[in-house]
Formats: sequence, C-alpha cells, structure tokens
Amino acid sequence: MDRENLVKLLSEMAAEDLESGADIFDHPCSIAVRAIEKSFEDINVLLRVIRSDTMGRSKKVQMLIGLPYDPEW
Repeated sequence: MDRENLVKLLSEMAAEDLESGADIFDHPCSIAVRAIEKSFEDINVLLRVIRSDTMGRSKKVQMLIGLPYDPEW
C-alpha cells in the first residue's frame, strides 16, 4: 500500500467514526495521518540537506545531520 492510499484509508475510517460525535482532530486515524505526513516532510528536508552543495560548509547543516532524530509528534 502506498502513502496516498494509506492516508485515504485512515481519513475515511476517521470520518466514519464522526457519527459517534468524536472530534476528528483527536481520532487515532487522524493522528496517524499527521504522523505519516510529518515523517515524509522530515525525510524531504533531510534529502534536500544531503543533496545541497553547502554540506560540509554550513554549521547548521552539520548540526542538523549530527543530531539524533526526534520527531515533533
């Protein structure tokens, strides 16, 4: 299953549970969708950093690559 299908499936599951009066933002499927999207954003940022020609010269890049991964969610 690819990313788009997984996000769509989780979103549909969350929408079905709205009938019970649950808040869509707090639904576990909605949280999973946000986590998936954030993970892919983080991967894209790291790929841009690694591919940049400033690698090795920028203190910011050196610190970013040297820090342990700590997702916001």
